[in-house]
Amino acid sequence: METSSTEPVDEAQRLRSLDALQVLDTPSEPLFEQFTQLAAQLCGTAIALVSLVDAKRQWFKANVGLRETLETPREVSFCTHAIASAEILEVPDAQCDPRFANNPLVLGEPHLRFYAGAPLSLPSGLRVGTLCVLDRQPRRLSDAQRAQLQTLAAAVVEALLMRQRLLASQGEDQSRFRLLSEFSPVGVFHTDALGQCTYVNPRWQQIYGQTQAEALGDGWSRGLHPADREAVFAAWRQAAAGDGVAFERRFRVCRPDGSERRVHARARALRNAQGDVTGHVGAVEDISAQAQAQHEAELALLQLAFAGETAGVGAWRVELLPQPRVHWSDTTARIHDHPPGYQPDLDEGLSYYTPEARPVIAAAFAAAAQHGKRFQLELPLRTAKGRDTWVRTIGQGLREPGDPTGPVVRVLGAFKDIASERQLESLRLEHQAQLRRLYEKTPALLMTLDTAGRIGSVSDLLLERLGRSRPLRPGLNLHDWLDASSASSWQGHALPSLLASGRLEAFSCQLKGRGGRSPLALLSAVLEPAQGKRPAYVLAVLDDVTAETLGAVELRREQALRLQQQAQAVELKELLQERSEMLDVLAHEVRQPLNNASAALQAAAIDLSGEAGRALRDAQRVL
Repeated sequence: METSSTEPVDEAQRLRSLDALQVLDTPSEPLFEQFTQLAAQLCGTAIALVSLVDAKRQWFKANVGLRETLETPREVSFCTHAIASAEILEVPDAQCDPRFANNPLVLGEPHLRFYAGAPLSLPSGLRVGTLCVLDRQPRRLSDAQRAQLQTLAAAVVEALLMRQRLLASQGEDQSRFRLLSEFSPVGVFHTDALGQCTYVNPRWQQIYGQTQAEALGDGWSRGLHPADREAVFAAWRQAAAGDGVAFERRFRVCRPDGSERRVHARARALRNAQGDVTGHVGAVEDISAQAQAQHEAELALLQLAFAGETAGVGAWRVELLPQPRVHWSDTTARIHDHPPGYQPDLDEGLSYYTPEARPVIAAAFAAAAQHGKRFQLELPLRTAKGRDTWVRTIGQGLREPGDPTGPVVRVLGAFKDIASERQLESLRLEHQAQLRRLYEKTPALLMTLDTAGRIGSVSDLLLERLGRSRPLRPGLNLHDWLDASSASSWQGHALPSLLASGRLEAFSCQLKGRGGRSPLALLSAVLEPAQGKRPAYVLAVLDDVTAETLGAVELRREQALRLQQQAQAVELKELLQERSEMLDVLAHEVRQPLNNASAALQAAAIDLSGEAGRALRDAQRVL
């Protein structure tokens, strides 16, 4: 197994220094446990250890997350590699690191993937172990986390050295302990065998807002929140009685300034060689910020759940490591016709999709789980009760925070029953189609335009007037259907005026049709403003005035002809008058001699008789 590293050249001296600490195989001590708790919390890992590397093993002085394990063989130890250098050793993903890919702790329990160890370096420079954090998922520490881990490792070294000196000076145990606790980042307290407080460190005093004098005896209990005091004090008295019950509790502290703190306190009994309780030592951690953050997170989750319930949106999550684990929200369970709290496995969750939809969702989920891809699908689904419906599911794969190149560790998603939405959408589309048919079949010359003048829709009657047919050429503009003069006026004046004022009244234009059709029309339009996702558009109606124009021309021609006829009638009347007058003159000039002749003949007829008289009278009748 290729997991060992080159041993330091001063290995023998290193082991002697480790033995001199007198710490191997000693009972658990709260101070070191606090260091591991703090390391795990700061680094966000499931496991933290104070690991001491012996000749053939690594032994854990303090342990968070691996309580069942006290030591492991050195040949499979990550810490053996970490003590080879004074710097922190960080392994983001053990499966991708050739030094650890075949390590049984990686391949099997506890399935380690991440490791970061800060060496415990003694003043001599010898490194006896590490303060390390581990996890079952790949990750990376931030710069701040690395610095904090290094600081805690230095505090662990100081605690080991203090412990060593305390053991070397039996008569100064109490003062040595107090000196050690002065440097502790957590509150530390010490009591006598009866549980009466004898010492609190500065950090404890900061948390409680009490001086050491105020905390002595049972004085510390005065800082307990009234609602917590009875239960906490009873639990402490039971633990202090020495019957083997450990004290560990979360509670509230009321400070003299009126502020409130939430704390996590732990304590263990100290026993002498005979096993008798000689006192208790404990640690108090201020978790106010952590509790507040957790409370706010719980409120946010509750609000999100309420919002999801109201909107009918469920949530789902699949944790991929070490094995896929599915979590459904109550709404998601109800959509599948399961009771609240029901949690399926991954295969069952996919099995509710219909056979034709199953490959689609499976491929989308695989892309999210392998590459972090996002998907949004609308698919048919059959519930646990055989109810057919449609759902919208959205999902995306996520990596660990701060590790953008690491593996996807979970897929988060949302889920909604959209059967009613699809039904409404179908009705909407049907109504929209009906309106479009009504629009196209309306007995009017209608069209819609976008704000650039491109034609969107046209009524059948307008197409008929122009001798055109569907489908219309994409991108067709109104000016393509106008003659040159009308197109220029439309682009230069009419359209800008319409967009500026929102209306256009009786724009006169000459349309260009086919088959010799070129109607003259009056165009009126209104601008419909944008609404939601719908863009602004123009609704236009045209009035074909070709027939009216031709009628006006014919009327003008008839009026001109009538005026011409009237003028000719006047001229004829004048000619007839002149003719009549001329005839009157001629008649007078001709009739006067005849009248004279008739009178002479009449006179002669009187004197004549017989045949001559008759002939003369006949001539008179002629005249």
